[in-house]
Amino acid sequence: MTAAMHAPLSVNQIDLHGRVAVVNGAAQGLGHAVAERLLNAGAEVALWDLDAARLFDAENALGPLGRVTASIVDPTMGPDVDAAAADAVKAHGTIDVLINCAGGASPAGPLLACRAIVPQMLTRGYGRIVNVAALAGDEDLIALTQSLAQELATTGILVNTVASAATTMPVGDAATMIAWLASEACSSSTGAVFDLSGGRGAPSCAEMVLGRAAPGGQHP
Repeated sequence: MTAAMHAPLSVNQIDLHGRVAVVNGAAQGLGHAVAERLLNAGAEVALWDLDAARLFDAENALGPLGRVTASIVDPTMGPDVDAAAADAVKAHGTIDVLINCAGGASPAGPLLACRAIVPQMLTRGYGRIVNVAALAGDEDLIALTQSLAQELATTGILVNTVASAATTMPVGDAATMIAWLASEACSSSTGAVFDLSGGRGAPSCAEMVLGRAAPGGQHP
């Protein structure tokens, strides 16, 4: 075999051509970075956000990378979310991927987005849903991920969480992980929590054994 046959697939080769993604909370921060990563992988992207000015700035910035639409959405208002989902289907033909970067510690926003979009995914027998959470404080959102994953386990729809215990999630790592979870390359992982804390969360057992941290998270 040649060396090329053994070469690992680069993360830059995540293939989302022909897929349509909704990024909920796309105007700035991680949501904006995820939308950019998905576009670079070939996806069409519907940008959702409540901040109209930043949303349309994002639409203008990301437009040169691929097919982009934008909808002003209050993620906690069911009629807003339902209308935006209908607009995305009308503009793009379908929805294959849902990335929930909006909603804070409440699962209401992601729940409403899933309720609006999962029926569209079920008709095609395919979908990828990724919820972004904090390891501390977003227990309800993580529970929602796991419940949906179990309910949809035989449908071709995978549901996962990307989370961090650190104050700031590493945007580049998170965007690449989310893009992989949004692709067909992720073919079986569902109901999982992918921890991107980078060791910056609560002290581990190893730290306590080595004397670097005291129980309860206090460092000596």
